[in-house]
Amino acid sequence: MKFGITASTFATEQRPATFGDGQITRHLQGIKDLGYHGVDLFIRPMGEKNLVSLRTALDEAGLGVSVIFPIILFEKGLVLSDPDPERRKQAVLVYKDQIDMAAELKAHIVLGFGRGIAQEGELEGAYHQRLSESLKELSEHGARRGVEILLEPIHRYLISSFNRVDQCLEFFYRFHLGSLKLLLDTFHMNIEEKSLEAAIRMAGDRIGHVHAVDNNRGAPGDGHIDFKGVIRSLLATGYDRYLSVETQPEADPYACARRGIAVLKGILAELRQEELG
Repeated sequence: MKFGITASTFATEQRPATFGDGQITRHLQGIKDLGYHGVDLFIRPMGEKNLVSLRTALDEAGLGVSVIFPIILFEKGLVLSDPDPERRKQAVLVYKDQIDMAAELKAHIVLGFGRGIAQEGELEGAYHQRLSESLKELSEHGARRGVEILLEPIHRYLISSFNRVDQCLEFFYRFHLGSLKLLLDTFHMNIEEKSLEAAIRMAGDRIGHVHAVDNNRGAPGDGHIDFKGVIRSLLATGYDRYLSVETQPEADPYACARRGIAVLKGILAELRQEELG
């Protein structure tokens, strides 16, 4: 299992980027020195020159990019389920551009608020149909670029669609979205799931990425989530991708990053020792 941490290419206090001051390149070596393997990037569209510069800095630090968040979709007020065909088409085109950026960074891409919600008074099936049509086109584009789309269950107080793992899996199955995977976030799961461990095991091989964040939006160990149970369940599914620390920006992001990885590494070591008997 690899360790990641969220960072932003622009200054933000509103998004859960542990390194959120926008000066990402100056932090890359420090992130690597703490034991991380990669970063989850909040990123806006950028020119080829800046993208090459970022990619070079990542390579020099020996860090990968696990996922990118296509926030431009949200910032433009676009959603992939828009009932207006022209706006939905525009959203798909913008998301395709973000898939291309993910491909350049050898990363996968998150689908969060860009999925939208059902319109007031309409049947949920109509919303699902529109979204699935967009996702089928985007999945094909992503497959050509080697990029997976990761749908993130988000708690009900932020969005009224796809709050739990079972809802996402049912949607995948009903609309034959076989290539989509899940981004599991323990903060959201702590609110929505009856059991984090059961939800993880239900997700199984559809898990594409995991955000390790405590119930108070702090680093693992800052709150009450049972990360030992979480990691044990992830290992039981065969998950071996990134486990990324995702917190709100703090005054000292290095201290936060250090706490988080220490807890996660300690739990993994403990589980390995238990396995050895």
